[in-house]
Amino acid sequence: MRSLFRRRESDVRAPLPSVVPAGVEQPAGELRQAIETGRNRLVLGGALFAIAFGVIALRLVDVAALRAADGDGAAASVQRAEPRAEIVDRNGILLAGNLATASLYANPRQVIDPDASARRLVQILPGLNEGEVAAKLK
Repeated sequence: MRSLFRRRESDVRAPLPSVVPAGVEQPAGELRQAIETGRNRLVLGGALFAIAFGVIALRLVDVAALRAADGDGAAASVQRAEPRAEIVDRNGILLAGNLATASLYANPRQVIDPDASARRLVQILPGLNEGEVAAKLK
């Protein structure tokens, strides 16, 4: 097992050549320290932005996915406590009002048995035609 982690003499490579082109001097002294300080600040700023982005992403997942399933979070539907007011013109003539209506919707791709569903809907809502409802559910 030890032989797996030992380096053989044939595995040792020659050192990589310098990245600095010939004839270009590497900065020394204060200039080198200023470059290192700038690089360190850039890395620190990038790390802070990455952490901030991660925190925001986790919060979005928490609000959108986890709390929406409970029904207690901000994504839950809002119920109005009072009805909306009617809209009238300056003479008091009604322009727009509210009508309480019933609504029914079914996605045909999610209906398992359209014929049985049509029969039950016609029993509940007698004004419907069973054949038309079954055709719309298929």
